[in-house]
Amino acid sequence: MNYKENPICKHALTVFTHPGLKPTRLTCWWMCATEGSTNRLKDQLALTPQQGVTGGATDWEDLESVKDFLRSQELPEDGVLCLHEATMPLYEELNRLPPLRYLFYGQAIGVYRAHRQQMLEELSTSRAKYAVSDLTSIGWHPNQMQPSIPFSKPMSEAFPWSEPIVFRSGRYAVHRLDKPIRKLWP
Repeated sequence: MNYKENPICKHALTVFTHPGLKPTRLTCWWMCATEGSTNRLKDQLALTPQQGVTGGATDWEDLESVKDFLRSQELPEDGVLCLHEATMPLYEELNRLPPLRYLFYGQAIGVYRAHRQQMLEELSTSRAKYAVSDLTSIGWHPNQMQPSIPFSKPMSEAFPWSEPIVFRSGRYAVHRLDKPIRKLWP
């Protein structure tokens, strides 16, 4: 019998390779018990690295700054559009509803290409005042980001990159929506 067929070896491998038992994560148990759920702790416990196009883990400390900025604005219940996966927690954190029926709007505009014009019209007539983007979705790495972002001409002419960035925290940008929106990216 090899080790893969031995039930004791199988269970031992499962236990020793479980993410919750890795040394870097074991050190977080005390923090969980004494501090509760903090943004720093959530960032340390993330299983998915900040990895760009597929979203990666939410950067909770930077998202907290975005949340604080948006709270300081007078927003209707559906006044903010979260464009990428890592920004979605803002809906719950701000107690807001998505302004459009497409929850993953950034993905929907790429997948439902035949409906782009309809989606553009719905965005332009929505009550959304701000859109939050994750700059890693366009290939920017958080450690390499410059204070200003030089978008290419085609990019700078299309939503959301055509909209002015009024606040930025790490990889997250808050765009003020100047309607009507004329063109979607990509």
